[in-house]
Amino acid sequence: RPSAELLDSIHAMQLRQAWMRDDVKDQGQEALPLVRSPCVGDPPQAVAEKMRQLLRFKENWAEGERTWTDALRRLREAIEEARILVVVNGIVGNNTHRKLNSGEFRGFVLVDDYAPLMFVNNADGKAAQMFTLAHELVHIFFGSSAAFDLRQLMPAQDRTEQACNQVAAEFLVPERLLHEAWPTVKDGDEPFQALARRFKVSEIVAARRALDLRLIARDAFFEFYNGYIAKERR
Repeated sequence: RPSAELLDSIHAMQLRQAWMRDDVKDQGQEALPLVRSPCVGDPPQAVAEKMRQLLRFKENWAEGERTWTDALRRLREAIEEARILVVVNGIVGNNTHRKLNSGEFRGFVLVDDYAPLMFVNNADGKAAQMFTLAHELVHIFFGSSAAFDLRQLMPAQDRTEQACNQVAAEFLVPERLLHEAWPTVKDGDEPFQALARRFKVSEIVAARRALDLRLIARDAFFEFYNGYIAKERR
């Protein structure tokens, strides 16, 4: 069951979105053509390429950014230039006593033809926020609002969530570039950290992507995953 903090945050953003939508329409602007432009069943590579075209990104755009913070800033700015409002906050409204739990949700998206809105939980790490932004942008393309947690990076049961995860992963860690990079990192002490630095994602996302592309076995992924989580808890 969603917490009161999540529900209150969604309500506050709905009010903000309604104001923004009226303002956009009063200015005579048209509905955004990107909303509901692809279908859930479209190939992830094709949808990810549409996202890059919208943002004017090259396939290897993140490699040129020095840090995760720089990459996150560039991604957010590009999304906002496409007339999508991005709100990053770790509390409910302006109440510093009501913090948002990243263990419950990483963000949510409110889809609208005129004023789509993304909310990202600032209590999360920068690398995790990268995936959240990409995931929520896919939701806007598909035209479906949702809250996002992706606990343990396991495939969701919902078909739309599965598609959003696949497209977001392809957008951030393109299959072609990962196959290109894998031979140079696979025998290193920390291959997933090397991939994370290159693509500006978390080590978990890098490892999960390697698993999905069958570069590593499930046992190897869960051995890394469990060790990573234990280290984070310490």
